[in-house]
Amino acid sequence: MIATDLAGQTSAESSAKEFELDTVNTMTATMDSGVQLNADETVVKISDQEWTNPERLTNDSTPRFSGQLEAGDSSIELVLFKDGSKVFADPIVIDGDAVQADGSWQYEIKSLLGDGEYRYELTSIDVSGNSKTIQGDFELNVAGNLLSATGLTDASDSEPAVAPEAAESTDNITNLDPVLEGFATSAVRVEVVLVSRTGGLCLLQRFIKILT
Repeated sequence: MIATDLAGQTSAESSAKEFELDTVNTMTATMDSGVQLNADETVVKISDQEWTNPERLTNDSTPRFSGQLEAGDSSIELVLFKDGSKVFADPIVIDGDAVQADGSWQYEIKSLLGDGEYRYELTSIDVSGNSKTIQGDFELNVAGNLLSATGLTDASDSEPAVAPEAAESTDNITNLDPVLEGFATSAVRVEVVLVSRTGGLCLLQRFIKILT
């Protein structure tokens, strides 16, 4: 650098200086918690990149988050919302033992969360002052699903040929191919086991229907 004053006099050239321009925060963060059942019957742990159920359902009441901070960064803040309102009054500061020397971090919610719809925001500010926020949504269902079975469908429950039951088609006795029906909430599959009236398992004992 060379300075010139109002009289036109110039200074000696200064020694070269180096600086680094950093305008991007490369922090990464995912929700890595719970399990889900895939259509091929495999059960897998889930993360942000692996969710295949569009509702992003999980059964983990203490969800876990993980990711990578830039070199030199040592903390990240988590804000959690339920039905639009903050779950905790103050942001959760993730630092200390939760952040490794290489910048990788992992944190598990300490308080049990209740069923409902949630949104999370994870924010970090790097050493250059660049802020980055990663957010996502998920639905928590810890209580499980409600299940009821009504028996054979009307179409597959054959009607007796003799009176007085000629109009009766709800006795769950049939000579047709049986089709069962019922109701389930928050279920990814329903298993049906057929047992004979004598207590023995039928030859075709299990049918699995994946709900979509």
